[in-house]
Amino acid sequence: MMSGKYRTRLQIQSKVSTIVDGNTTPAWSNLVKRWGKVEELDGEEFEQDDGLHTRRRFEVKMRFYSGLSQGMRIICKISGIQRTLLLIRPPTTDYGTHYRETVCVCAETDAD
Repeated sequence: MMSGKYRTRLQIQSKVSTIVDGNTTPAWSNLVKRWGKVEELDGEEFEQDDGLHTRRRFEVKMRFYSGLSQGMRIICKISGIQRTLLLIRPPTTDYGTHYRETVCVCAETDAD
């Protein structure tokens, strides 16, 4: 067992739609909490009309979890800062020697 490898608490959420006064409103529903490992893959800064923006991509690893799909999001703290990470690719399964891991590539997004 790889004790201590998964040190970041992950809140996995799925997008749902709620109907309020006849209008459909998107919202997020908590699915499960897991322990995982989050590593920054790359990042870039770019300028738009409203100012300078940063785009970062992360790799998230956790013990095998079959309930993930592209478009879900993960809420976690990285270096004490709460981040919202959107799954931008379907998760893959890494078959290690003694265990299976779910590996996700995510992009940081606004928390709306």
